[in-house]
Amino acid sequence: MMMNVSYGQSLYKMTAFGRNLNLTPDQATSIAQDFINRNVVLDYGLGAPETYPGYYKFHTTNSAGKFGMDIMVNGYNGKI
Repeated sequence: MMMNVSYGQSLYKMTAFGRNLNLTPDQATSIAQDFINRNVVLDYGLGAPETYPGYYKFHTTNSAGKFGMDIMVNGYNGKI
């Protein structure tokens, strides 16, 4: 789990964190899908974006429906 300033001791999100990401969930989805398309050998399908402080997280599944790797897209600069 990625830890940053928005989590307190009990791992719950604190309201003090600014949620002003530069990317929208649709833009992050497009970036993650492009990553999957460029790495066809992975054979992954992309799940819905989950918004976290500073990034978007995507769960992936393979063609057999088994969970694959998680893809994280930086919400400020779009890097994987």
